[in-house]
Amino acid sequence: MGLFQRMFGKGSDEHLAALRRIREKFSLFRSLLDHQNRVLKDIGQLEVRSRRNLPIEAADVVAVEEAVAGLVEQMVELGGDSYAVLRERLSEVRREIRADAAGTRRVAPDEFVIPYDRLGRERAPSVGNKNANLGELRSRLGLPVPDGFAVSAWGFHRFLEANALREKIDALLREAGPAGPGERDAAAGRVRSLVVASPVPDDLRAAITDAFEKLSARCRDHRFAVRSSAIDEDGALSFAGQFVTLLNVGRDNLLESYKHVLASTFTPASVHFARGRGAEQFESPMGVGCLALVDAAASGVLYTRDPLDPDAPRMLVNAIRGLGAYLVDGVLTPDVFHVSRDDRSVALVRVAKKTVQLVPQPGGGVAEAPVPQADQERPAASDDQLRMLAGFALRVEEHYGVPQDIEWAIDHDGRLFLLQARPLRLVRRRTPAPAPPELHGRALAGGGTCICPGAGAGPVFHVRSPGDIHLVPDGAVVVAENPSPRLIAIMHRAAALVTRVGGAASHMATLAREAGIPTVAGIERAGELPDGMEITVDATAGTLYEGPQRELVDARRRETEPQADDAGAAPSPLRRTVERIAHLNLISPGDPEFRAERCRTLHDITRFIHQRAMEEMFGTARATAHKDRIGLRLKTDIPLAVDVIRLDEEHAGAARRGKVAEAELDSVPMQALWSGIKEEGWPSRPVPADLKGFLAVMGTNITEGNQPQFSESSYAFVSREYMLFNIRMGYHYATIEALLTAEPSANYVRMQFKEGGAPLERRVRRIRLICDLLRRMGFETSSQADFMDATLAYQDADTLAHRLRLLGRVNIMTKQLDMALSNDSVTQWYTDDFSRRLGLESAPAGRTGARPGGDVPIAKLPPEREGGAS
Repeated sequence: MGLFQRMFGKGSDEHLAALRRIREKFSLFRSLLDHQNRVLKDIGQLEVRSRRNLPIEAADVVAVEEAVAGLVEQMVELGGDSYAVLRERLSEVRREIRADAAGTRRVAPDEFVIPYDRLGRERAPSVGNKNANLGELRSRLGLPVPDGFAVSAWGFHRFLEANALREKIDALLREAGPAGPGERDAAAGRVRSLVVASPVPDDLRAAITDAFEKLSARCRDHRFAVRSSAIDEDGALSFAGQFVTLLNVGRDNLLESYKHVLASTFTPASVHFARGRGAEQFESPMGVGCLALVDAAASGVLYTRDPLDPDAPRMLVNAIRGLGAYLVDGVLTPDVFHVSRDDRSVALVRVAKKTVQLVPQPGGGVAEAPVPQADQERPAASDDQLRMLAGFALRVEEHYGVPQDIEWAIDHDGRLFLLQARPLRLVRRRTPAPAPPELHGRALAGGGTCICPGAGAGPVFHVRSPGDIHLVPDGAVVVAENPSPRLIAIMHRAAALVTRVGGAASHMATLAREAGIPTVAGIERAGELPDGMEITVDATAGTLYEGPQRELVDARRRETEPQADDAGAAPSPLRRTVERIAHLNLISPGDPEFRAERCRTLHDITRFIHQRAMEEMFGTARATAHKDRIGLRLKTDIPLAVDVIRLDEEHAGAARRGKVAEAELDSVPMQALWSGIKEEGWPSRPVPADLKGFLAVMGTNITEGNQPQFSESSYAFVSREYMLFNIRMGYHYATIEALLTAEPSANYVRMQFKEGGAPLERRVRRIRLICDLLRRMGFETSSQADFMDATLAYQDADTLAHRLRLLGRVNIMTKQLDMALSNDSVTQWYTDDFSRRLGLESAPAGRTGARPGGDVPIAKLPPEREGGAS
């Protein structure tokens, strides 16, 4: 017989069942809160990217939708079928996102084929930015661009229509059903196979082959490149490395190559995005370029501004031997040059040993070949060639008015060609501070090339195969052999990226800078790091450190400010869906319109679920049978009724008495918070108010030792490491959640504060005051009217326990304070006074204050309060 049964005898089975149910419910509630926090983080990332004009991928939208769908199912499980209406609301929001996307992807009728010689950038909506820019450089600027032609997106539309591919793809998606990463890849593969197996309609075939014959007649070497030029590519949404380019194509495989490029628009993320919506909602209308292949002796990428130091008066050039695919795919580490923007003088930064190169094969296609011994350690381009390249590049920049990212090649006759030009995405940053001296002895590896500045910390996770990408945990430091564009799939959840080889001009480098994720390449020892080892990546300095170095991460974050220089680029279609995802319409839970039927965005659904989940949890606790046997009343001299429900083992003596003493709480976060409440002590008199306030009326019920008549019980759900405390004091309530473990990366404290008895403007002032105090403690805060949400995470347990003690004091200090905050000057006086008493007065906002060595005596009241209402 168990302890509970021995204590209570008859009926204890019912009590045990009730306790088991509440614990199971709380476990689900915890899981839901964890899920909700991840959803809000993902939504916040979308908002940041949208505000900064950075790219938003279909995968980002898919991830948020999936997460919200999971949240809805958890809410139904927690609260029952009354919340099933959320499924309908989610479906409706998804349909509206589909409609938003559809409205941006219509393709206007146009010619199937347009030669580069009569193509300009105004045709970008028809042929894609890549084609349009090359036509602009060739036809308008007279720069050396290979001869070629564009196949318009109208040709793509014709291909899909002639083969009824949208209907067939929709059928495939319906058959696929719910998809995880593996199934998603398989579904995308089936869609691409369907596209490649479909014939090119006669009219489109005739236009392409006729243009090809004319191009072939003009070229001495009948080898060509067939390249993607999606409508969204190389604009605000770069899609770097995500579509297909085929090299050394001939007459016999021209149309097959064209179809393979079209098929590459159907990525795993876009296929999943389209499930239940229709194929037209996820295809990126695809233009295709066919141009003469440059048999490159050397190739590379030039940035007209250094992406990592945009204010420096220099250009950055990366160069390799052979075709450029090995550079942009991150296979090889390049030579690096600086070219002055003023006098075009060349400075060699690094010569890489170049043992292999990519070359065209006589029968078509490309293959790896050795670099002759004499050329392996010689620069891939001469100073004269680089100066000529720099002159062309500055003309392109002047023409477009923004810094440029330019791919180039030099053939075996020494002729220079420009192969691509697009807006360059820059990272603005302040002068980087050196690493703290105490880290000098903890460096694991150095000498890396900074791809995107900043710092990130987390456990090492090696991506050694494509399958590993789906296994990357949130917050990991991802280590890979080379900077493959496949790594884009994990950029939204990785803390940092490290590769053994590669340079600043790969496709992944472009994507990493767009994502703002700290990235470093060229760390030779990266592969030796054990999985799970906690490290810090200082990408700015190209150095790896042992352990989580949070101060360094925070310092680097303040130094960097991502920026996209995309003037004139077309906006991403998916960016327009951010409003449908992130806008919050449901603000106040007390508003009659705070209903499931009023959820119009994914953020609304998430906010509604969070609020209702808390109400369900506490409502379940209040309505649970045998509650007097499950909840133990906290025995304390503080006039606050608190029922404590343990979520792990029960304290035998406390259960027998039906009460729990403060010393028996055995919850690290609860003990810390309660010690702050006790330290501050219950106020012996009400906060002074002006004559217009009604606190004087309330004050008659609030005398020392008497609990207010309007007070309701507070509830605390506790375990050894966890606490969720819903504390009600008068007309306001606060919910404080904390997890304090031995692992700092898992720890957090979160506080929500709501409502009050004073007019709204006074409640808002109290929220502002509390936010100010919490920011001085290191919390991140957000507020809306009289609601506040604050979080502090990734700290050791001792640090967070100290913050909880301060939170306990703050809750007592600000009890009914809203009644006294008649104006901003009074609010500032209380802010300064509380800061002194908490030992925070010297700490700037947003930084951690020192632990107080003791209380400062309470200062006198504000001048206008002296002799005022009592």
